[in-house]
Amino acid sequence: MRNKGIILLCIFLLSMSLSACASDSVPDFVGKNVSEVYKWCSEIDTKYACEVSYAEGNGAEKDIVIEQSIQAGGRLNSNIAFKISNGAVSEIPVLYIDEDTQKSDVELWRQNMGIQSLTYIEEPSNTVEKNHVISIIPAAGIRKDTPVTVYISSGPRKELTPEEKEIRIVFGDFIGLTVEQFEEKAMKLGLKPNHNVSRDRFNKDVAFGNIAWHGSGTYVQGEVFNYGICVNAIEIIGGTCIGLSEADFQAKARDLTLSPKHIYGRDAYSTRIDEGYIVTHGYGTYEKGEEWKYGLSLGPARVVSGYEGASEEALLNYLNGMGLKGSRSTSKSTTVPEGRVISYNTGKYSSGDTVSYVISAGYDVYVTVPDFKGETESSLLEFIRGSGLNVGIRTVQSSLVPAGNIVSNDTGVRAKGAKIDYVVSSGPVVPMAHLDSFADMKTMLSDYDIGYAATKANVEQYLKNRCFTDYEIWGEYSEKYYDGTLLYVIIGDHSLSDADDFPTYSHIIVSISRD
Repeated sequence: MRNKGIILLCIFLLSMSLSACASDSVPDFVGKNVSEVYKWCSEIDTKYACEVSYAEGNGAEKDIVIEQSIQAGGRLNSNIAFKISNGAVSEIPVLYIDEDTQKSDVELWRQNMGIQSLTYIEEPSNTVEKNHVISIIPAAGIRKDTPVTVYISSGPRKELTPEEKEIRIVFGDFIGLTVEQFEEKAMKLGLKPNHNVSRDRFNKDVAFGNIAWHGSGTYVQGEVFNYGICVNAIEIIGGTCIGLSEADFQAKARDLTLSPKHIYGRDAYSTRIDEGYIVTHGYGTYEKGEEWKYGLSLGPARVVSGYEGASEEALLNYLNGMGLKGSRSTSKSTTVPEGRVISYNTGKYSSGDTVSYVISAGYDVYVTVPDFKGETESSLLEFIRGSGLNVGIRTVQSSLVPAGNIVSNDTGVRAKGAKIDYVVSSGPVVPMAHLDSFADMKTMLSDYDIGYAATKANVEQYLKNRCFTDYEIWGEYSEKYYDGTLLYVIIGDHSLSDADDFPTYSHIIVSISRD
């Protein structure tokens, strides 16, 4: 039994180890949507970071993973980077054709540009020298995987003889025929039928394998008569349906015998495409009945203000949530702390666009602001203006600090240009008991120079010096004020006007705080 228990324990530990190893295994994301990358990165428990960047897709649809730095099945033992297609495909510059352009020039262009499919067709020409280039089809929008046809001059068209005659072909006369029927008719006309695969295409009205395209115009006997057949493959060129309404896109898909499917993950913000219209769709080779996926425009992404002073992470989360990227720069600031957002460009953007923003590299110039409590307001203002600071919010409140002097102010290290808020004293609050006029009370208090450490002796001396004879000096316990603080003054019932002086015969009570 003991050995059996040991065996079971070993199996359990081995399974736990294999499970841990499996959790570090990196899945294969190439060809999948970037949303799957974000989902996986959010679910794994690791100290390593997932890094996502966009690059030219070389044919891949937008938001599809084209590269990952750790291959599928590898261990996650470092940061992992994913390269995502931005949907862009580079066009190849078309070879410039002049009277000296020959087939050898085309071959050199083909090799240098990496063109994968190129067909030569010889045609007679009375204007282009033999073995020189007549034209290149298509004349624009060529990519590496685009089928290219080059028409080469076979020399001047022969003068018609009585045995030869012109043959006029109208496009559509041979559409829908089988290849055997087409070739038989072509040979009866004295033409040479030639299957040009670059002309193969899908046509919903033509049976598979029958003639879907043929040359047209004026021919002579013995001339090549090109044709293409109907294939199940349906070629969709990227961007051809961008800007269509959803209804028009779905109708076009049905005309092509494809099944339109809205993929919400492909919806994107756009400054060019109205909301609800086609902003992206699949392209390439499709089969009959295959899904043709598309995304709709969400309208422009509107970046608004409100993140000034916020962390860089908060701003990037805001931008990434709309499919936008950020471009970072730094600058010294007189008001914004280091690492915080100074500014960023607001406005309307499309998904994938870059928004420039500025992060504070710290304060530009520092000033240490001292405590001006008890000093005059003018002395604080003189310091603020002389130090390159700005006056902030001025507040007035009652205080034991003499009226007009500073109760408190912003202190510490501040950047030049910063605003300094401060509080000015309106004087102490004295109860209004038995007084007819607040102005009288203010007048009396402004005459007192007892200070903040009053004693019974100096208050008494103060009253005697001013000829007050009927007075009481109280010492009262106070949890709020320091020992010796003047609490309040009460004057007898004698009615006084604002213009009167306090008569010396009035009964006066002075209260002083005691611990």
